[in-house]
Amino acid sequence: MRWRGEESGGLLSGWAAIAYLACGCREMTGPIPLIPTGIVMAISVSCACGKRLGAPDEMAGKQAKCPACKAVVMLPDLLEVLEDEAAEAVEVTVDATPQIAPAQTALDRRLSGDAVAANPGNVRVDYLFAWGHNPRGTLGVLAFGMVCLGLAVWGFTIGDTLLACGLLLLGAVTLGACGWSWYAFGRLMIHGYANPAVVVDAARGLVAVMTDLDSGLGEKHWVVKIIQVPLARMTGAPAEDGMRLGTVGSYMGHAGLGHWQTFEPWLVNLLTRDKKTIRAVLGSFPASDWARLEAGLAEVPTPHEKGQWRVLEAAEKA
Repeated sequence: MRWRGEESGGLLSGWAAIAYLACGCREMTGPIPLIPTGIVMAISVSCACGKRLGAPDEMAGKQAKCPACKAVVMLPDLLEVLEDEAAEAVEVTVDATPQIAPAQTALDRRLSGDAVAANPGNVRVDYLFAWGHNPRGTLGVLAFGMVCLGLAVWGFTIGDTLLACGLLLLGAVTLGACGWSWYAFGRLMIHGYANPAVVVDAARGLVAVMTDLDSGLGEKHWVVKIIQVPLARMTGAPAEDGMRLGTVGSYMGHAGLGHWQTFEPWLVNLLTRDKKTIRAVLGSFPASDWARLEAGLAEVPTPHEKGQWRVLEAAEKA
């Protein structure tokens, strides 16, 4: 086992490892104290208090205690750590590769307004996972539909067939519309346009997303939209300011004006638990996309708040 020193850049002696295990890891029945990242360990985690901490690979899958706030932190499994490290290495060496989505059906073309994304999201939505982040709207619709069906049964029991049939139809249509909307959303996340995003305020869940609202006439219309999302629930490492993320967007407005008026980005990490899908979306963005996002974000007023801003107008005119 080898540990690497961040400041010295060399390998720590095996005696340092033995000393740490002797002092901190003898008692396995309770949380194990973590080491601040002055020394880079095999496992690196962030505590809720914001402190970045390191731990040796023997602690994978165990509970540990933050030395700063004394909170208990759950460490990832070693296999997960190795997969993340391998993915990061691939991202550094492999050029961006646009996503390839399945051929659009007639329904897909209708949902997208006959637009074809140059870099489609190709995200298969984990419906239960995605629904769990914002269940209120769907729960309300489902509750209304179920109440209608319950009242329909009551109508049949009292002999009011006309009322019962009306309620039965209303309940069935409501539940059908709910299921249809989720199906259509899933198709949009496959064929919708993937856009780069960056966390601008992890504490408040603010994420900045950049896209070109050009509707196909070749007139660039760059905007940055800041959205608020439950970052604590997303798949992957704890969110930090500056963390890069991927989104899939749907566009709204009148295409005949030369550009869409707005778009609705959806964070990939909140749509699926599949890390390969998340990495594929991130790997589809070239370095120029990230540089453009950084330049556009520099034109957005601070402190950051939710909203949409037109950016890079000077570059467009040039």
